[in-house]
Order: sequence, then C-alpha cells, then structure tokens
Amino acid sequence: LKGQDLVRALTAEAGLGVYPDNMTVRIGGVVKGRPAEVAGLKVGDVPLAVDTMPIRSIVQFQQYIRQHASKNMTIHVDRDGSPRPVTVMVSKDSTIGVQLETEYTGPKRVESFSVTEALSSAVSQTGKTISMIGASVAHVVQGTVSVKQSFGGPIRIAQMASRSSDLGIESFLRFMALISISLGVMNLLPLPGLDGGHLVFVGIEAIIRRELPTAFKIRVQQIGVALLLMLMAFV
Repeated sequence: LKGQDLVRALTAEAGLGVYPDNMTVRIGGVVKGRPAEVAGLKVGDVPLAVDTMPIRSIVQFQQYIRQHASKNMTIHVDRDGSPRPVTVMVSKDSTIGVQLETEYTGPKRVESFSVTEALSSAVSQTGKTISMIGASVAHVVQGTVSVKQSFGGPIRIAQMASRSSDLGIESFLRFMALISISLGVMNLLPLPGLDGGHLVFVGIEAIIRRELPTAFKIRVQQIGVALLLMLMAFV
C-alpha cells in the first residue's frame, strides 16, 4: 500500500476505527465568512473533541461534520494551551470552512550522516519530494483534488513558514527546501510563460526545423501569463 492509502485504510473511513498514533489535528486555515470564522475558530487551534467524541484524525472529524448538516456542534479546542469550547453551526452543505492539518507529536529519532551519506540522502529525499509534487499535480489535473486545497498563496505560505520556524531551524529549512523544489518543478511544467513552456517551443522548433513566428509565441505566452495570474489570484 502507498502511504496515503495506508492511512486511509487505518481510519474510520474504512470502518476499522484504527488511527495512527501521536498525530495531532490542527486548524491550518479558516475561510472568511464561513461558520468556523463566525463561531470564533482560529488558525492554530487544536480540536480535542467535538461534542463528546475525541478527535483522533482528520477523516473522523470530517465524517462527524458531514453527519451534522444544519446542526449546532460544540468543538473543544486547545488555543495556546488553554482549552475552550466553540459552538459552530454546520452549513447545509455539511462544511464549516476550515482547512485541517496533522502534526506528528510523538518521539523522534535523530540520525547522523557523514558528508557522502548526507549528499546521497539529500538526492534521495529530493527525488521523493519531486515524485510527491508530481502526484499532487496529477490529482489536480484529474479533478480528484481541488486547486484550492493543493495550492497556497503568499499569505498561506507565510503562515506555514512561521509555523515551521516555531518548530525549530531544521523544520524551517525543510520547509524552505520544499518550497524551492516545488517552485522548480512548477516552473518546468509545459505551460506558456514558464520555462517548461519555452522548452516546448524549443522542442517543436527542433522537430519542424524552423523557428515559430515570434508573434505567435508572444501571444501564447501572454495567454499563459494571464492564466497563471488568475490562478495566483484564486489561491
């Protein structure tokens, strides 16, 4: 099983009622004007329980919300070390307008590497990260995951950078590396206005053995840039 499939198989969604240990659910985003914001939920809140049910996974929490459309529910959260109840009215579409994250809070093992081992590990981790980003882009193209869920704008990135810095320099550097790799991969996508788009033009010209009209390339790039700006505004 892939990691994502394994987690799904171990959650209540599969009916097994088994949850990964040492995982904390955290609110990573609150949609303006939605029930969660109206009720007073904030980014960084840790949902401990909903009504009388302890929260152990995102899937479990989402299932409970879906079962209580147009009803009030009390979410018990930990905010900066202080527990507090927040009453939320679930909307008719069975959502409350929050983005949920999970954080591992269990014991960690620290490994030491030599210079050569560190370089080898860095190359391996970079390859895995590129594969993960590629899979995420594929899910967006296939429509199995929404663009809003997969991409974050400058504010979202700043929030995540701040949160990673709170966890220490190692976590912050890992996040910065992830952003750098993500930008590199996205820049190589075959879209007009990106380096990947220029490579497509070069490939086409190599095949037909003549240069494409400059006016045509400029027009295509303008359309591509406009689409990218629309995507940036959307996320």
